[in-house]
Amino acid sequence: MRTPAAGYRLAIAIRYWHSARIVISNQVRPVEYMEPVGYLLAMATELALKALLVDSGVTDRELASKQLGHDLGACLRRAVQNGLEVSEAEARTILNMREGHLSHFNRYGPKADNGNLQLGAFFLTDETAGMHRVAALIDRVSGDPSKLRRQWQHPSDLEWPVTLPLLSFVDLNRLKELEAENRAEVDRVAKLNSGFREQGILPP
Repeated sequence: MRTPAAGYRLAIAIRYWHSARIVISNQVRPVEYMEPVGYLLAMATELALKALLVDSGVTDRELASKQLGHDLGACLRRAVQNGLEVSEAEARTILNMREGHLSHFNRYGPKADNGNLQLGAFFLTDETAGMHRVAALIDRVSGDPSKLRRQWQHPSDLEWPVTLPLLSFVDLNRLKELEAENRAEVDRVAKLNSGFREQGILPP
């Protein structure tokens, strides 16, 4: 990172990622701590992307604007525009985290109405894939794999798979297609929930 602000944001992204790793390593079953893990990975992603954006001259005011804010899709699009190279799988994982992050599902769970939870299907990302692909994002933003794996004052550094170089990467045109596919999936889940409510399977 070229600037102190970007370096600090990346450092926090790494802390969020390690926090998710520690939580997952203490689960007795998959997705036991689904919401906290989802929040930690989404924040790691947001801050890693914003570290790159800060380093490329994007101001804090713009980062906090409605055009970027907590929208992982918008932040990814701007980062790709500013030179970030990610694989299609990495881009898909970031986009899959977008809805849960924007709706604050990972903070509060399902929305409530008059004390009743709005239950149904929720569009989330796989936590195992998320761990690996957010790690890859951090590696690509930092340009130094040791930053994620170095553990100060620990007996040893973290043994985590090395992020491989990209054979191909997502450009803005392909990213636009992936965003459209992601929106279609989010809409499909919403329609399923609507149908379940009409059938009385879910409360209105």
